[in-house]
Amino acid sequence: MIHAAFLASPSTGLFAAPQQPNAEKLLSAADLILPALPRERIWVITLQSAQDTLAAQLSSKLEVPNILGEALPKGSATSSAFLSIHLAARDPNPVLLILPPYPLTTNNDGFIQTIGFGLKTLKSYDGFLIFGSQKASLLIAVTPQKLTDAPPAYSVPSLKTSPTPTQPEQGCFGTLPLLLVRAKILLDTLKDHFPNHYENFMRLFSSFGTREEERFFYEAYNQVEQTLLEDVVTRAKDVFMVEARF
Repeated sequence: MIHAAFLASPSTGLFAAPQQPNAEKLLSAADLILPALPRERIWVITLQSAQDTLAAQLSSKLEVPNILGEALPKGSATSSAFLSIHLAARDPNPVLLILPPYPLTTNNDGFIQTIGFGLKTLKSYDGFLIFGSQKASLLIAVTPQKLTDAPPAYSVPSLKTSPTPTQPEQGCFGTLPLLLVRAKILLDTLKDHFPNHYENFMRLFSSFGTREEERFFYEAYNQVEQTLLEDVVTRAKDVFMVEARF
C-alpha cells in the first residue's frame, strides 16, 4: 500500500503525491498510469532539490524532459507568475505532475499560492484532471466552512467510468480512488447534476489565495488515505481507455 493524494483543478492536470520513502512503488504506479500521455506535455514541478529527488527519478523513468525544480522561485507571487507564464508560453494544454512539500502546513503558503494562482491564469485552457483519494476529494465535495462534515458518496454514470463498489466510499467522486477525465466533461457534469458542488468548486478556484481557502487546501490535502496500488493502477487504466483522447 502507498500513500497517495490527488487534487483537482478545473483547468489542467494535477498529479500530487507526497515525498515518501517507498519511491519505487510510486514510480512503478506512475509508469503504468501515465503511458497514454505524450511525454512532451508532462511537466514535473517540485520545490525540492532537483538532484536525486523523487521528481528527478520520475522524470528519468518516464523520459519526461520538463522538470521545474530549484529554478522555480520560492516567493509565492513570483513563482505563480513564473509557473503561469512559463507553461502558457510553451504548452497551452499541459499535464502537471506536482510534487509538493509533504505534509503541507501553514509554512507552505507560498507553494499553495503558486499552484492556486498559476492555475487561475491557465484555467481558460482545456486540460486533464487527475485526482482521487477519498479524503482529498473534499476539495469538490464540501465548502471550507463545512470541512469537518462527512461529504456525500455519489457517482456520475454519465462519465461511464464508475465501477460498482463493494462499499460506498464517502467523498470519492465517482466512487473511484483515482479518476481522470477531461476538464470540460467534469465541469459540465457537475453543472448539470450537482450545481451546488459546481458552484463550490468554481468559487474555490476562482478566488484561490485567501487565508481560509489556503487552510482548506492543505487540511484537505493532508487527509490522505492508504490506497491499494493495484486498485489505483487498475482504475486509472480503465479510465484512460474511456477518456484519454488527444
